[in-house]
Amino acid sequence: MHELILLRHAEALPASSGDSDTHRRLSGHGEQEARAAGAWL
Repeated sequence: MHELILLRHAEALPASSGDSDTHRRLSGHGEQEARAAGAWL
């Protein structure tokens, strides 16, 4: 049996002028979300 897990990225801080998504830092809530997702996986 195969299992497919879909995840959405954690919450990030608003982008500064000219910043790409890859350079945005996680918000405090986003860091908590990422830790919870890692523990669940």
